[in-house]
Amino acid sequence: MTRRRPLALLAGALLALGAHAAPAGAHSTSPAPATGTTTEITADQAGPGILLDAGDRVELASSLAEATEDSGVCFGYAVSLGGSGAADRSETLSSAGPDRTPNVADCPRGSLVLQVGITYTSSSSESDDSAGFSVTSTVPGLSGSAATQRLKDLSGVGDGDLLGNDDDLALRNATAALPLVLDDATPAELPASTGTAPNGDHLTGSPGSDWLRAHGVGIGVAVLLLVLAVVLVLGGLAARRRTDGPRRPGRGRRSPGAGPDPDAPSSPSTTTT
Repeated sequence: MTRRRPLALLAGALLALGAHAAPAGAHSTSPAPATGTTTEITADQAGPGILLDAGDRVELASSLAEATEDSGVCFGYAVSLGGSGAADRSETLSSAGPDRTPNVADCPRGSLVLQVGITYTSSSSESDDSAGFSVTSTVPGLSGSAATQRLKDLSGVGDGDLLGNDDDLALRNATAALPLVLDDATPAELPASTGTAPNGDHLTGSPGSDWLRAHGVGIGVAVLLLVLAVVLVLGGLAARRRTDGPRRPGRGRRSPGAGPDPDAPSSPSTTTT
């Protein structure tokens, strides 16, 4: 009995150490939180999406979380799939993680969400497969239509790219380009309440050319000097003409008492009878 008790105590200590070690190991393998109080979902927890696999979904959500921390705008996508005789499916992803909606407090400057709709038809159907996307925006001053057009220009992704073998790549590229829509917006279209712009840019609060704003004073002074020089030149020419007056060619002025000018026209003589 005296030998079994130390062994029992040792076994109990090992079990206690294992109980404390398990949570620590689980915490070390989980990714860091994407936002302030939201823990990012792991790839095993997320699972595959409609177009993206689990690993791509987690990686994309992490990238969007970094953009949210820099800009104060939340990003994400919502994909809906229908047709082909199967039950309709939907899937979401945001800067808070796969299948998660960010808190309003994490989006002080609004959100940009890529809305994707895909419809597959059966081979016996006369209709073709179709797909399309648009951006919904709650960023003040940036409409959804303007954000959609900018996203297409920046990413090079079109509606038809969401069909076929590269549909997953098209979704990734379009979603990853959402933060660039803010960089392409003019300062007047971004909310001025925060006083900051993405990537450390400075908001001027007025649209127009940055070069003109920086050099406007110098250009104005140069134009004023040019106008003044033209006025002085024209005034000098006018004064010179008034001083010289009209002259007969090849002749100068006659001195007083020099007699009549032989070249002057003679006055008609009068005869008396």
